[in-house]
Amino acid sequence: MAKRLMSAIFGITYVVLVLVFNGNLPVLLNISLAAVSAVCVFEVCSAMGIQKIYGMVIPALAFSLIMPLFGFTIFNRACFLFAVVMFCALIAMHKNITFKDMAVLYSLSLIISYPLGLICQLRDIGGAVHNTVGIFYIVICLVLPWTADAGAYFIGSAMGKHKLCPNISPKKSVEGAVGGVIISVLCTAAACLIFQYWIFPEGVKIHYFAVILMSLAGAGLSILGDLSFSLVKRGCHIKDFGNVLPGHGGLLDRFDSVIFVVPMVYFVTTMYPVVTI
Repeated sequence: MAKRLMSAIFGITYVVLVLVFNGNLPVLLNISLAAVSAVCVFEVCSAMGIQKIYGMVIPALAFSLIMPLFGFTIFNRACFLFAVVMFCALIAMHKNITFKDMAVLYSLSLIISYPLGLICQLRDIGGAVHNTVGIFYIVICLVLPWTADAGAYFIGSAMGKHKLCPNISPKKSVEGAVGGVIISVLCTAAACLIFQYWIFPEGVKIHYFAVILMSLAGAGLSILGDLSFSLVKRGCHIKDFGNVLPGHGGLLDRFDSVIFVVPMVYFVTTMYPVVTI
């Protein structure tokens, strides 16, 4: 538990510093997300046991950096080029790797890097004048899944009696999932109040009803993301994706639910004025 708390404190402190200095050093967010993306993809390679097949690992790592660093500008072309390179590698190394391995690595590289890159797109929604709006959306993307996960962990440990998906993740309970959703909604509401009254400039307004609906959907998606990657781990016969974060596992163990929540927040905020400037 002590290791888990220390890792959480370190991670949250780093995130806060990156967001605080975003105005003067915005590239730090891009670099940080690119690093997270690359580490998560490498953790997938390690879980699959192909981390030493460099002809496939290196293109996957290179692709994982594209969206966080360069955004939409070259992402479509990068997807096509990545597919071509991966099939070339498959042909060249067909004795050491299967099409199934190549397809899984390609898919997970896309699933991981695209949402993490969207965080940078969210950062730019408010523009230079209202840059705190973009920061608010990033905070929501992180608070939603992480508090849902923490709430599910603690409430499930104390009150969990009914298994949620015992064949996928035996320790998760229905009580923990419900508690996680409630904690997530409350923490998201608290984040809204902090931004509305202490951070946003005058005239910026949060539509709380929209945020509450988004937080409910996000909490559900965070559970889906957690279970989905638990299924991946079960298929790879591992407990955690790594040990980068003591007490938590690998980076992908922390960002699996974030990966599912970010696209929802992005699409909702681009279609509906969650924050009015």
